[in-house]
Amino acid sequence: MGFKKPDLNAIRQMQEQFQSSKSNQTDYRWASLPEKGETIKVRFLPPVGEMNLPFFKLYKHYQVPNPEGEGTLNFTCLRTWNMECPICSKIEHLKRKFGDDFVNQWYASMRGFFNVLIKDDPNYVSGLPYILGMPKSGLIWFLGIMGDEDYGDITDPYTGFWVKISRMDNNQLRFDIVPKPSPIASTDEEINQIAEQCFDLTKIWRNPDDEYIITANKIADRIEAIVKEKAGLLETGKSVVETPNQVNPNPVNITKPTPVPQPTQPKVEPNQSSVQKPPGAPDCFGNFNESDTRCLICIHEIECRQATQGG
Repeated sequence: MGFKKPDLNAIRQMQEQFQSSKSNQTDYRWASLPEKGETIKVRFLPPVGEMNLPFFKLYKHYQVPNPEGEGTLNFTCLRTWNMECPICSKIEHLKRKFGDDFVNQWYASMRGFFNVLIKDDPNYVSGLPYILGMPKSGLIWFLGIMGDEDYGDITDPYTGFWVKISRMDNNQLRFDIVPKPSPIASTDEEINQIAEQCFDLTKIWRNPDDEYIITANKIADRIEAIVKEKAGLLETGKSVVETPNQVNPNPVNITKPTPVPQPTQPKVEPNQSSVQKPPGAPDCFGNFNESDTRCLICIHEIECRQATQGG
């Protein structure tokens, strides 16, 4: 096997992509919402690149059944890209037929991601943009304040406002506008430098291809099978034993309970999870926080969720 000539056209195209990018879009800088009793001061920044809004709205299904094997996975909902999601459609169909309790664990959660500056915090570089994810409640607050005539566009780099975000004792977020508007930097050149270091948030989550849509349909089918099996067992009082590729043709009938007292399963307290801490997991394992971006991007996210919820 001999040497091949490199594809010079492909090299030029890649060079042009790197030169046209003002910031390294693969080296994302993430910020975290405050923990209980803490406060951060942030400045929400205007849209850049192909963004039309100051934020990117993301929907995600958590712990849906893995269509290719055992276990579960987290799956970004197709509604993120304004597409019809077969998982959401299937959930709504099953909800109408069997009730909310059968499907509520798979509803898509919504989050908003922003470019922000963070001020007066030693954990962040002043004047450098970060990506901050907020739950639905934070996104609703942002939309409301942007429509408030007293404040107007709080993302304006010259006349916008800083915002204090605090975590209350009840774990809810509180937003307080710093009354005096101010520019994000002293000169136009500095403001332009900040803009160049912002992230085009539309490029972080890849657009779904045909394979992604096929996977979504497979997940929807798995959810339907699980719900129908569960509903059938409750309705008929039968137990079905399955192997990976075959259903037991002889289901075992479960007789109705007699008045004799039945043993109850011991209650597992929230902090007594059966999920063991995996090797390499951080010290915060078992304390999953839905509103903390660090939790959402952690490689131990699924196990941590299960441990936090009691296994």
